Amino acid sequence: MSDGPLRVTHYGAARPWNVWRLLFLIVLLFPAAVWAAPPAAKPSLDLAVVVFVMPEGPDRVAVAYQTVETDEQLKQDFAAIARELGSVPPKLEISRAEAGGKEVPAVSASLSGLTDRKTGAIKLDPLIHVYRRYGHFRAQFVFFGSYPLQPLGNFNQPPVRVAERVGDHAVEYEIWVDQSHGVPATVPKVTARGSGWNAIIGIAVIALVVAGSVFLILQVMNNQRRASEAGEGKSLDEHRS
Repeated sequence: MSDGPLRVTHYGAARPWNVWRLLFLIVLLFPAAVWAAPPAAKPSLDLAVVVFVMPEGPDRVAVAYQTVETDEQLKQDFAAIARELGSVPPKLEISRAEAGGKEVPAVSASLSGLTDRKTGAIKLDPLIHVYRRYGHFRAQFVFFGSYPLQPLGNFNQPPVRVAERVGDHAVEYEIWVDQSHGVPATVPKVTARGSGWNAIIGIAVIALVVAGSVFLILQVMNNQRRASEAGEGKSLDEHRS
């Protein structure tokens, strides 16, 4: 985001999530706190998302916008993310920060579904779909405690390009959405792209098991037939003698 002094203005009563706002700002302004070797260049971003993945309970999701957005737009964005996750819109905490003389809207909420602690999956698709109106944004997932991460890898299918960066306790996705023809109506799936290969592999394994079973059955039947024929031949010889 922009360089310069940062001033945060709170709206409403005292917020219980100040610690999350502090962590959010630390991750954004001091990436070395999360990454052993942060990028040398600081690219211009339209949007920054940080997901704090807790050992239990819902994740804490914080978003900072480089563009000026209304509170209603922030609510619509989070409601859309929750809808794609099959959840209800979460209760939001909205603040306005001033960085380099420019207002930076920020919003935070508790939300489940973007991560799965059992499988280590990361659901990036809801974020890409909802924020596809931005040409360049970043989503960081910071893990508190162990997390069996299943990396998504890099992705490049127009109009979306994703670069993945895995750290010891975090994973980062830098996302570009081509806006040359306006905001894309749809975007390709990133998270589920490996499911097709998994299904193919599963079918292949089942086919091999079935083929092996059939081979064993035929072999047993053939051995039994040979044994039966041998027995019948022996009986004939004994009868003749």
